[in-house]
Amino acid sequence: MKFVKFSSIEQLSTVIKNIKHSAQYTGQDENNEAVFDRFARSPVLTFKGTVKSHGTNAGVSHTFEDGIYGQKRTDICTLDNDNAGFAVYVHSHKDFFTNLMLDLRKEYSIPEQDILTLFGEWCGGNIQKGVSITGLPKMFIVFGLKQTTLGDTEEDNVGTTLDYTISSIIKVNSDKNFYVINDFGEYELTVDLNNFALEQNKFLELTLEVEKECPIGKYFGRVLGKDITTGEGIVWQTEYKGSRYVTKVKGEAHSNSKVKTLKVVDNVKEQLKNDIAQQVTPSWRLTQMFAEANNTINGDIPDIKNIGTFLKMVNSDIIKEELDTIISVGLEPKDIFGAVAQIIKPWYKEELDRFIVEM
Repeated sequence: MKFVKFSSIEQLSTVIKNIKHSAQYTGQDENNEAVFDRFARSPVLTFKGTVKSHGTNAGVSHTFEDGIYGQKRTDICTLDNDNAGFAVYVHSHKDFFTNLMLDLRKEYSIPEQDILTLFGEWCGGNIQKGVSITGLPKMFIVFGLKQTTLGDTEEDNVGTTLDYTISSIIKVNSDKNFYVINDFGEYELTVDLNNFALEQNKFLELTLEVEKECPIGKYFGRVLGKDITTGEGIVWQTEYKGSRYVTKVKGEAHSNSKVKTLKVVDNVKEQLKNDIAQQVTPSWRLTQMFAEANNTINGDIPDIKNIGTFLKMVNSDIIKEELDTIISVGLEPKDIFGAVAQIIKPWYKEELDRFIVEM
């Protein structure tokens, strides 16, 4: 039996950073060094979410050689090495899982030599305390399907996530305490990554709703104001340039040192920063700083390498000439520099292109 590792889930800030990085990547140069377009705009993406059940990570794997076997997060789960009774559960429903895996192999044309794994959360019972599903019958809630092609070594194994959401062939089987996470509700957000500070409250608002009243607990009859209805958070997924990104956002009740919770963003203040940044970056100021940064008055040719000097000169001129304006609305210069950079970076690139065309 081969253990199939569950992919790690990154924090939201890391996912946003990685997507922006991908947006700027343009390929490799002649020395096989990565090339980036630092002026490239970030995408507007759709994030799809499902509630995060509070339990323990589990998996059911299938091969023709070994049949059905269970997993926990770090190892194969057996009757002698169980995890909250999951191995017993898998063993008790061996025929059910075998038939399901055979159907999935047929649907996805999985070669006989590859491992097929259903990942999910083993939850309910006494697996976790103080949440809406505590005390309910133990259940397996599936959230992912993975195909693993074995290589010569562990490092050569290739894992492929087969579906963005769970395949329609996987049905709820209440008599088997087997559920699919999508059946407890789905969420969808359209997010502009160019100004994420104004967007992150969208994630927070939905997280707080789940923390207050878990959709899974509600599904099983837990009542707000009468029972414990606390939920853990939401797992979000999106795709960009052929890559799949997964992140989780938890409420304060389930945060720990490894998973940062989102903080409420003052959208009024964020919008004010953007408005002031627009006000203090008129075209005449940018044109003047462009000329000085590139020494065009003395015949030098503008260069992309001078963008850092340009940014510093613009910021210095703003502090010198616009400090009273910034202070009058309750801000400091540093508060608007991020928004200023978002404005003047693409402006610099456009001006550089225009200058070259006119030469």
